[in-house]
This record gives sequence, C-alpha cells and structure tokens, in this order.
Amino acid sequence: MMLYKKVGAETKFWEVWKNGRSVTVHQGTVGTAGETEELELRLFQSAGRLMKQLADEKIRTGFEPMDEDEMYELVVQYRSEEGGMPDTSDERQVIDDLLDDCLEGTGNGFCDGMGTFSTFYYVLDLDKAFRTITEELAKHGFPDNIEIAYSEPGKDEYISLHPEGAMFVLMEDDDD
Repeated sequence: MMLYKKVGAETKFWEVWKNGRSVTVHQGTVGTAGETEELELRLFQSAGRLMKQLADEKIRTGFEPMDEDEMYELVVQYRSEEGGMPDTSDERQVIDDLLDDCLEGTGNGFCDGMGTFSTFYYVLDLDKAFRTITEELAKHGFPDNIEIAYSEPGKDEYISLHPEGAMFVLMEDDDD
C-alpha cells in the first residue's frame, strides 16, 4: 500500500508490504531513497492486520492513496537504429527492471505495463522522475535509442522529454 501527503512544496510517501515474517515500512520525500524499517511479526500476529493498523495511523495524519488518473503517465520507448524493436530483449528487461526499481524506491511511481516497444509508468513528480531515469540510464551506460515522453493527468497526448525537441510518436503493437 502506498500513501502520499503534500507538505509545503514537497510530497511525502509512505508504503508498507509483507516480507516473510516481517512487515517493511518505507517512507520519505518523493524523489529520494527514503528510510526503510523492518517490523518483525510476533507469534500469531497477522501481517495484514498490522499493515492496516499502520496505514490507518498514516491516513489519520493526512496521508492518502493516489489515484492513477491523478498521476503523469510516462512512457519509455525503445527503437533500434532501423526504427523498430531493439536487438536484445534482455537489455530492455534490465532497463525496465532498473527504472521500475528506481521509481518505486523513491516513492515516485511504478510500472503500469509493457508493450512490444514501450513501457508505461505512472509517476507523481514528472521532473524528479525524468531526472531519476536519465541519471540511472547514464550511470549504467545504456544506449541513446530510448525515447521518453509523458502525458498529463487525464490527457491522451504525449509530449516528448527525450531526445529534447523530438516529435514523439507512440509505437503501437501489431494486432496480427
């Protein structure tokens, strides 16, 4: 469960999940790694009940879930030099996993699904998400054949972020 709270100019995130015989709480400011705490379950203690209790406490302090339709849709699209699918699906999977981990790890978003050419994410802070993605791609030396665009909440039109000034055209899967 992921909850958010606007505090001045920043947004705080809080999330909780079951991890074996413990419950993990991860919280911080959107765009940062935040802090993680492991809470060991007592004998016969319900993880679900504990997570609900912790979430209810956060909700009482003003945290609330964020609906996908309130978030930016960010699309990362892959092209080969010939304009089609990149050569190695293994490389693409590594990139998708890396980006999903860095967005989730900073409380700023999550992967919503993958098509043949594109991966879709919902993100809360577009500027921080774009900076996080481009820094991760550069740090790991990934190729420049990646296009990044976004659509504003409630809109269908995509606006190009990378490469700068490019006209973004969403590559659709073939239905054949």
